[in-house]
Amino acid sequence: MGAVRTIVITGAGGFVGRRLVREAQRRGLSVRAILRRGAAPEGMTEAEVHRLDLAEGGAPLARALDGADALIHAAGHMGNDARVHDRDTHRATEALLAAAEEAGIARVVLLGSVSVYDVSTLPDDGSGIVTEATPLVTGETAPDAYAAAKARQDRDLSAWAKSSGPEAWLLRAGAIYGPGRIWTTQLGARVGPLTLHLGGGGEVPVVDVERVARACLDAAETPSPGGLGVLNLLDDALPDRARMVRALRTHGACGPAVAVPWRALLPVARALSGIKSRPGLLRAATLRARYTPLHWPNDALRAAFPDRDRGSFEDRIAVDCRSEAT
Repeated sequence: MGAVRTIVITGAGGFVGRRLVREAQRRGLSVRAILRRGAAPEGMTEAEVHRLDLAEGGAPLARALDGADALIHAAGHMGNDARVHDRDTHRATEALLAAAEEAGIARVVLLGSVSVYDVSTLPDDGSGIVTEATPLVTGETAPDAYAAAKARQDRDLSAWAKSSGPEAWLLRAGAIYGPGRIWTTQLGARVGPLTLHLGGGGEVPVVDVERVARACLDAAETPSPGGLGVLNLLDDALPDRARMVRALRTHGACGPAVAVPWRALLPVARALSGIKSRPGLLRAATLRARYTPLHWPNDALRAAFPDRDRGSFEDRIAVDCRSEAT
């Protein structure tokens, strides 16, 4: 394909989507922003806005994609409701990919999640390393509905990329942070004024929202290897949980922290296994998925796109917290 001139961005009204629109416009691209019906197009005065339901497909979606060069799919359900995921993650992605192929979109970028990895296949002694080759969870092994839905979405894109002509990138992002979204459940839980800091060693798989935007646009403008390029989207120097909690406390983003070994909650989780409505911290599979001490290198990302972190992790958290305060 030639140079990308017109790009479609789904989820454009969301936390990540707004940064994608801004980064695309900074690069001089013509942007078509797809928002949910009723969403406000904040900061999109120069974008062509389409309000529609992706899962419905049809003529409105075809019009939004017609004549575009590339597509970044960042929309999706962020919660843990399997029924909503079936519609807003799976069916929406199916409809979007079919429409993209029909419209002749030359390159598709899907913003996925590192939650798709089955970390139970890795050692839990702090030596485990997660790479793009780590096995994915299935519907039976996923710790929650979100991970199951994102893994299904991964497989849908992979199957589509093998059978269709367009190029595709799959960027599996860590927990995305930035102004307005500093906390991540990868740290533990908040109980009143306290922060329960779970886990010992290992790294917290996080990525700055601005880096997410740059990487997604880099992918949209770069040919993918072998039809489908798969990359873990993570910061360069990842903090451990203690370091991240310290940074948040320094800037008033969380209260006093109490360290709790995650394995100490496993007996409680097993004892309550019959209660379907229990929170994630009282589910053994969720505890292992979130708090097993692991290492998350981003070597493949840096090899594909020579971007680097902008300042230290503490620098970025400081900026994000100041932005929240204002």
